[in-house]
Amino acid sequence: MLQGKRHALGIAEMVYYLSMLPKAVAAIEGGCGDVAYFFARGVPIAYKMFAIHIVMSTYWLFSAANGPLVWWVWHHPEENTVGDWRWFWIYLNLYSAIFSTCMFMGMNVLNITL
Repeated sequence: MLQGKRHALGIAEMVYYLSMLPKAVAAIEGGCGDVAYFFARGVPIAYKMFAIHIVMSTYWLFSAANGPLVWWVWHHPEENTVGDWRWFWIYLNLYSAIFSTCMFMGMNVLNITL
């Protein structure tokens, strides 16, 4: 429950950050260098918020959609009209899923550790 509330507040932070961005840029009195510095400091924060609250919360959707796609390719070889690319896509999908699962788990361990 607490984790869900934290993620919901994180989405609100991201919306607030993005809505205040034009006002913050307009308030900078320096030149282009100051605006570039502002963005250089702000983009990593925005990326971190995006990665944590959007990518991590929708990652399971892509993983869940992958299973039916692999099933379709496996059980419908008649759709393969470009030669023997079917096995290439099945193996690419399998190895990509294993790699992304390892990266996902590693990222979660590092985030918890840090």
